[in-house]
Amino acid sequence: MIQYNYLTYYQLYVVKSNYSRKGKRNTGGVHFMDSKAFFKLNYGVYIVSSSADGKDGGCVINTMSQVTSSPARLSIALNKNNHTLKLIETSGTFSGVVLSDNVDMDLIKRFGFQSGRDVNKYDGLPQGRDGLHNP
Repeated sequence: MIQYNYLTYYQLYVVKSNYSRKGKRNTGGVHFMDSKAFFKLNYGVYIVSSSADGKDGGCVINTMSQVTSSPARLSIALNKNNHTLKLIETSGTFSGVVLSDNVDMDLIKRFGFQSGRDVNKYDGLPQGRDGLHNP
């Protein structure tokens, strides 16, 4: 993790080992990611989510890029005061979703214009969980 005045650049393996940064969750083995999507990542808008200590969080970002292909590694950038970043630091994991060009602006507002400290961004929103229990 590299910290600057306003942003934290956070790099995580997409293929996780049995390691959690804070030792609170066994991230266990290899987790599937669509390799075609991984190799086609470029500039766009994304929702990054994480779950830790029974709390879910997510936010809109515009910086997610492939760092290496082997091992598969992504880099994301979030404001260092971001609630989702705190969940990522605690759990050691995150999920990322690429948003389409015609995404509903209400989804951007939900995840981009309010803090997960104040509201449950997933309330009333159908969702699944990845293999690491991230929304």
